[in-house]
Amino acid sequence: MRPVLRLACTDSNTTEVAISMMSMLGLSGSFLFIVLTYLLILGTILRLPSASGEREKAFSTCAAHLTVVVMHFGFASIIYLKPSPRGTLEEDILMSVPYTILTPFLSPMIFTLRNKEIKSALRKAFGKRIFSQKM
Repeated sequence: MRPVLRLACTDSNTTEVAISMMSMLGLSGSFLFIVLTYLLILGTILRLPSASGEREKAFSTCAAHLTVVVMHFGFASIIYLKPSPRGTLEEDILMSVPYTILTPFLSPMIFTLRNKEIKSALRKAFGKRIFSQKM
């Protein structure tokens, strides 16, 4: 957003402050909503019987999702809440790659690899290739 503001012919200080405030409100509001949701999920998980193994499975799923969420919000915060245009456009682009490409790519990968059928199919596929190359 800052490169677009630099092209404007008007004083962009008030616009930049307004954009920063809206970004902070949007990021913090959605992050707080996710934290609240996970606190409710945590309460539900802790009520599950520990002997059934469902508690560990639920914690594992939540940990994978939270990893993606923290990575997404971390890079988004760096991009949108930067106090001043200190970096170059190339640095901004480099920081936006994990936010826009890596996070949407990782989420389905993590949840797909958690599926037992997919894991066994990948082991079979890669196992055959690895063993056939050695012979």
